[in-house]
Amino acid sequence: MPRVKRSVHARKKRRKVLEQAKGYWGLKHSNYKYAKEQVEHSLVYAYRDRKVLADLAVADPAAFGAIAAQAKAALETASASA
Repeated sequence: MPRVKRSVHARKKRRKVLEQAKGYWGLKHSNYKYAKEQVEHSLVYAYRDRKVLADLAVADPAAFGAIAAQAKAALETASASA
């Protein structure tokens, strides 16, 4: 049975994590060990907060609409300044 050389896949996996960590502060954007940990935490936060927003949209549509309008305005100002 031939041996498996994982260099290409390992680099691809690390590059994917480092691309997801773009914009993080300190070693979290360049060191694989720290970037992987932060990306995992960020994905957990994103999942959790999407569940919170979905619950808010069902329970209080007016408040959700206000948050959505605020986020849309922030995106428009960010794209206008860039």
